[in-house]
Amino acid sequence: MHTRAKLAVAGLALLVLAFLGYQKFSHKDDTQPAPTADTSSPHKAPEPTRASSADTEESDMAAFARPAEVDDDPLGSLVLEGQVVDANDEPVAGAMVVLGSAPPRTTESEADGSFSFDKLVSRSYPVFARSESGVGGPVFVTLNSTSDPVVVRLQPGGGIEVEVVDASDHPIEGAVVAMVDMQSLSQTTDSQGIAVLSNIPPGQSLVTASAAGFAKATAVVNVPRSADTKRRQRLTLMAGTAVSGTIYAPDGAPLAGAYVIARPVGTLLQLQTPKNDGVQSDEQGRFTLPSVPAGGTQLYAVHEDYAATTGERFAVGSTAIEGLKLTMREGATLSGRVVKADG
Repeated sequence: MHTRAKLAVAGLALLVLAFLGYQKFSHKDDTQPAPTADTSSPHKAPEPTRASSADTEESDMAAFARPAEVDDDPLGSLVLEGQVVDANDEPVAGAMVVLGSAPPRTTESEADGSFSFDKLVSRSYPVFARSESGVGGPVFVTLNSTSDPVVVRLQPGGGIEVEVVDASDHPIEGAVVAMVDMQSLSQTTDSQGIAVLSNIPPGQSLVTASAAGFAKATAVVNVPRSADTKRRQRLTLMAGTAVSGTIYAPDGAPLAGAYVIARPVGTLLQLQTPKNDGVQSDEQGRFTLPSVPAGGTQLYAVHEDYAATTGERFAVGSTAIEGLKLTMREGATLSGRVVKADG
């Protein structure tokens, strides 16, 4: 056999061994005892294919709707002003206006359609508005001290029809269906488990469903532009179990104000974030997640003074879990300099 052929065979053998090793690692048993301290790092595993409150599906363009875990915007001195009008350029009162800041901010247009957001910094912001009669935007505004007011023009928009079921495909009545970027836009499912949301900004959006006794489910939905079209989305809610514990600072003191969420092990894409979907620790560092689905799970917490921290893997069953402990990690500061292409 020629030397080149021998090298090709050897390389193929190494790839096969590496794949088998990965398979063994990624299918490692998840049923471990509940943790008492944070010593592990995030675990990556193959992405699941079924959308549920334990894992959710996305479309090819879902990265645009994926929630980013970013720091809150600093307080600034700038004000963004604007007006909401209809297709005939008449002012629209009472429209919900959403600013794509971090975190997103919401206000309501005045009688003359005007609105404003203060304490902003100089950067680009998306703005959209919605009322019962239509939707407008997003309009992108590059804000500075001389920026003109923005006009958001409403027109009839598309919508979604969400079906919420349990693990046995039975409809769940009374579940709350909401858009992540517009939490005030929500509907409750009927006896058939159906909720309809209309006049939603077109494109990729995140929709959630929640109900007592179940873990929240999140999915990416592609909202159509046409007012005559409604996209259908099914969300499966899994029965949940209460999980509680305490968050500690690196020095061992109980830590208040940490946002905590339980994430299923083996889900590559995480659509839920601690600030949007988790709970906050109290003055004694205590937290309770009311409904965590069964299976291998990890705690994930964020706090403004420390680095995001992932806990050890543990198994959730039908019995409530208490006494978990998670110690936040010290964070580092990353600094640099932005230069032009010519240096």
